[in-house]
Amino acid sequence: MTDTLEFPRAHLDRILALEGAHNFRHVAGWRTGDGRTVAPGRLYRASSLHTLTDADHDKLAPLGIDLVVDLRSRMERDAFPSRWATRPGTVWTGAEGSANADLTRMMRLDNVGLSDFRAAMRKVYADFTQDLAEALTSLFSALLAQGSEGAVLIHCAAGKDRTGFVTAMLLRALGVVEDDVSADYLLTNATYARAFAAFAGDHRLAELEAGIPGAAQVMLGAHTEYLASADAVLLERWGSFEHYLAAACGLDDRGRARLQALYLTGS
Repeated sequence: MTDTLEFPRAHLDRILALEGAHNFRHVAGWRTGDGRTVAPGRLYRASSLHTLTDADHDKLAPLGIDLVVDLRSRMERDAFPSRWATRPGTVWTGAEGSANADLTRMMRLDNVGLSDFRAAMRKVYADFTQDLAEALTSLFSALLAQGSEGAVLIHCAAGKDRTGFVTAMLLRALGVVEDDVSADYLLTNATYARAFAAFAGDHRLAELEAGIPGAAQVMLGAHTEYLASADAVLLERWGSFEHYLAAACGLDDRGRARLQALYLTGS
């Protein structure tokens, strides 16, 4: 699957229209190799939640989200605390990646081009295999402990990179086919215009785009080469997704089978 801005209606229907979060989505309906699908109403992913409105709370209340995996750094959480009407429990991961700081620093440098931004993003994703292993360990433990009730939300700031990698690994743990793993990841691009508006002020995106046309899309868009960079490092070091999940994230074959029984539906 290639990068795209064209999406089937069934994919777009996974995006929940909120006033205060631009990239809030159902993670459901994706297919597995044995004919099952990810069950509805159990898994969600999102961007930052610090500007949720009262109307958003009314939409979110029926979802029954009782666990949140917040992949943002402590600095991000302190600066932009999530706004909940009733706060769900938080799965604490302690993930303190420096990706945002690194990219912000690069935006201030002279003689930087699109290829530099793309290379930086590939490096960010390559580092996720280690930087977010603890987050995945905490997520899998929480999902297995939660059992068959309630829903879980995974989010970061843009809902694209950290959330994209963690969700991709969760879908692989569930046995979702690679085309659908990619489809879920790339669906972020359907929310690009709102992402640009959300980050334009803090990151001077208009100024950046004027100096380096296309740079904003490289930073805020989902690109298959980024996820492929993480996959390459993962497969080189661990040999397979299954071995990575077991060795780095504590999810062995028995745990994967239990996870699939809880979060998949169908024959």
